[in-house]
Amino acid sequence: MKERIRQKLHTLINQIGWEIDLPIEKIVLKQNTSNIHGDFSTNIALQLAKPLSQSPQSIAQQLIPLLADSFQEIEKIEIAGAGFINIFLQKSSHYEVVEKILSKQGDYAQGEAKQQRVLVEFVSANPTGPLHVGHGRGAVYGDSLARLLSKAGFQVESEYYINDAGRQMEILTLSTLLRYTQKHTQISAEKFAQLYPANAYQGEYLIQIANEFSAKLTNSQKEILEQIDYTPFMLEENAENQENHIDKLIAFVKKELDNKDASLYPLCKKFTLNAILTDIREDLQEMGVNFNVWFSEQSLVDDGSVDDVLKTLAHKKQSYHKDGAIWFKSSELGDDKDRVLVRQDGVNTYLAHDICYHKNKFERGYNRIINVWGADHHGYIARMQAAINALGYDEKKMAICLVQFANLYRGEEKISMSTRSGDFVSLRELREEVGNDATRFFYNLNRADQHLNFDLQLAIEKTNDNPVFYVQYAYARIQSIFRRLQERNYRWEQQQADLSLLNEELELNLIRTLTIYPQKIQDAASKNAPHIITLYLRELSAQVHQYYNQSTILVEQKPLRNARLNLLFALSIVLQDALNILGVNAPSKM
Repeated sequence: MKERIRQKLHTLINQIGWEIDLPIEKIVLKQNTSNIHGDFSTNIALQLAKPLSQSPQSIAQQLIPLLADSFQEIEKIEIAGAGFINIFLQKSSHYEVVEKILSKQGDYAQGEAKQQRVLVEFVSANPTGPLHVGHGRGAVYGDSLARLLSKAGFQVESEYYINDAGRQMEILTLSTLLRYTQKHTQISAEKFAQLYPANAYQGEYLIQIANEFSAKLTNSQKEILEQIDYTPFMLEENAENQENHIDKLIAFVKKELDNKDASLYPLCKKFTLNAILTDIREDLQEMGVNFNVWFSEQSLVDDGSVDDVLKTLAHKKQSYHKDGAIWFKSSELGDDKDRVLVRQDGVNTYLAHDICYHKNKFERGYNRIINVWGADHHGYIARMQAAINALGYDEKKMAICLVQFANLYRGEEKISMSTRSGDFVSLRELREEVGNDATRFFYNLNRADQHLNFDLQLAIEKTNDNPVFYVQYAYARIQSIFRRLQERNYRWEQQQADLSLLNEELELNLIRTLTIYPQKIQDAASKNAPHIITLYLRELSAQVHQYYNQSTILVEQKPLRNARLNLLFALSIVLQDALNILGVNAPSKM
């Protein structure tokens, strides 16, 4: 109905003879959940006032009779305020949505299939340790966004980019080998503290990985690891230049192992990576986050793709040599300065690999590429857009969605976290404390690019102050009515319902809210904003609770009882469907 009215308004502009070009997408038509300002309201008269040199009231008076004559569903149209047009529908026109939901079930609000392939890449955390609560928000946002876009009709694939190449993997491998030394040699705690670099990975999880790695080794391999002499690297303050120190330590360990068993270092690297990736994959799956593709960064190095991209940029004269390094001319394409692609030591930067990865995405033929990044990557956007332009692709096909960090609270107390020291709250710990449903719902409370305060205490409360409990309880209350129906030996005769009996204002408002659900889906999808669905759920749930508290559903009169049960069942379908977009369960009992 909304699009029909919008289209008619667009047609009437030409029919009246106004020589003005107002694109249909510019016509603002708001669908209301209360009829105070009509079922629909538009400011089109105000939009046209200046270009037509007429008052909004005069324009509205010309539009209203023509619009009213075009739809038999319209009961009346009023002019309000400075020239707003409020459109009131006949009550009978509202009931169609209940029948539509009951017939379509979960397919209600399913967007028309679009011939557009969308890739949503999210999480993509370095596989150097367990996921923490910061990763969790990106995971929930990305997964909810993928579900939302699919509901809107897009062909959606989700992808995790595994950062398994580069220096951090070398540091991770060294950290595992040193943890092995700590556990399986006679090194003292004091000497190990002198040996273990402050910029190595500090988490206790590496001790467990080192123990599991030990079980995979032969006796001769264990002997090789236990005989490494780390004495030259046991400095009281781990060297003044920590980065230089750890690089020398990595080179030393590699050389020692290559001379005795060339397979040992790569074996440790692969084992550590797989152990952490397995943990990440299981953590995400347990939270309902699954990926179509797990894409390896190392694969781009191994198949020569990175070298090819560097050659392409050189051929396009988008790179140059300076001070022994290779630079990208990103400042010519919107970045604030040029960026290094290959360092003086011949090692590729992260940017070189990321450019190659995005080239691969475009080559796979997606119509839209969505990257979900942490807010700390804001400065990375311009250089990536520059890279897309340099390669000749359309940067408008790529969207960057930034996700702010989540602050954890327990009531008024803020919980401190430090990932550098290895002391952090893991995503698994969060889920174990508050549950998957609360985790996912709370992460979707606000816009992803806004800071979020996550109250652990509130998340486990079984009160209406807890937003996820409030929404789930609305669904459970509906289910309780259908259970009571059986207890009272009533029958729900869906086909015998007289929906015209649903004339209470609460009922009509509920129906109006059901009617706007498809538009909410499309709106949220166009803005990459799953939190719009969260807001919708909270509004609909508030109306359900009010209806439950103020109305008697199981009345004696069969036609009215059946009509109200039809309405409740339609409400339950939409509640469950919207919760599913957020990845949250709809329990029948609370």
